[in-house]
Amino acid sequence: MGRYDVVVISEAPNDETAAKLALATGMQGNVTTETLRAFPETEFRQIVAGLP
Repeated sequence: MGRYDVVVISEAPNDETAAKLALATGMQGNVTTETLRAFPETEFRQIVAGLP
């Protein structure tokens, strides 16, 4: 009843593995995927600390 029918939150050992999963799923032809990266809190704090 909106933009998303299902939202899946998952973890992968690295970005390459996540991309392969998304591509393999999309190749089936019956779904589309959108990947959004979540940052661990420590990495996010480093990013924010680097802002002017």
